[in-house]
Amino acid sequence: MITTNTVENSSETFKKTGTLRERNVGLVSRGMEVNIDDLFAQIIYLITNYRQDITEEVQEEIAKVSIILQKAKKLSSSHRFLKNEQKQSEIKALLNNLDLIIQSLQTSETIKLAKELRINAEFTIRKLENRLTAGLMNVWEHLRLKSSISFKLLLGLILAFPLYIGMPIALYSSGELAEKILEKREIVVREEEARTNAFPDLYIKDYYMMITLATLCFIGGSTGSIISILSRLSKYRQIEDNSKLKESLTPVLVGLCKPMIGGTFGLLIYALLAGGILPIQFGYMDKEERQDLRWLSFYSIAFVVGFSERLAKDIVTNTENQFKPKSSDNFYTLAPEKYETKIDDTF
Repeated sequence: MITTNTVENSSETFKKTGTLRERNVGLVSRGMEVNIDDLFAQIIYLITNYRQDITEEVQEEIAKVSIILQKAKKLSSSHRFLKNEQKQSEIKALLNNLDLIIQSLQTSETIKLAKELRINAEFTIRKLENRLTAGLMNVWEHLRLKSSISFKLLLGLILAFPLYIGMPIALYSSGELAEKILEKREIVVREEEARTNAFPDLYIKDYYMMITLATLCFIGGSTGSIISILSRLSKYRQIEDNSKLKESLTPVLVGLCKPMIGGTFGLLIYALLAGGILPIQFGYMDKEERQDLRWLSFYSIAFVVGFSERLAKDIVTNTENQFKPKSSDNFYTLAPEKYETKIDDTF
């Protein structure tokens, strides 16, 4: 039988238990705050008493560790984490890890150890803040920090693969759409006499030949750039020790954008050659009676231009020199080779 005394005793026991839990939570919170403050004090001491000149790399690591400590201090005051013993143990392990990082930052010989531990600490703090978003962020950061340059280049090419299939289709389709508009305005006509008429008419077969060759040259330039990247994959191992480049997303962007640049150069070389701006005779470009060989000629030179970025730059420079006034020669006294970076030569 449940009596009034039994209910009162149970109520008092529950209150005591709740009070005890609150006290424990308060003790844990204060203990973590003390540990975090001690770590901040270690950072201040490290900055003021560093044995050598503080390099930019060490300064960057100190800043990132300080940010992690600020996030950990914010978590230490959250009851949602302090009521969870597993979260408490994870925060304590994180603080121990940060202590080891600060100790490793005291000498330049152990900077690599500190960096690896700091990356692991960033992964941990993201999980503690939000496990859902941390999964995506950690995967992306692992890809950025741990993947090789060759893998990032291949990833960029794979991500851009649908684009390089869709661009030629879009280019040719837009040409067909423009043909309908131009035909309504009688700019493109179906009579072959348009080739010899004094009126500014364009024979429809010549128009379709133009957009076909333009699309073909875009494909050739893009393919040349892709083959250029793939043929140099073995050389990228020579720059794997460049941590700044290895940890950046530059290789992914190169894989994404360089084929597009090669395709654009392919279009440019077609326009320059077909328009007679560059007086270059190559293969069967002028042999209209052998369109198959003509297509192969344009495709091959577009491929070479896409493959060799330096050749494309030389063509652009030569074209620029044809239009540059003689009086402006004095303005071009600096050699552009002085401003070429190692990354440009590598990719």
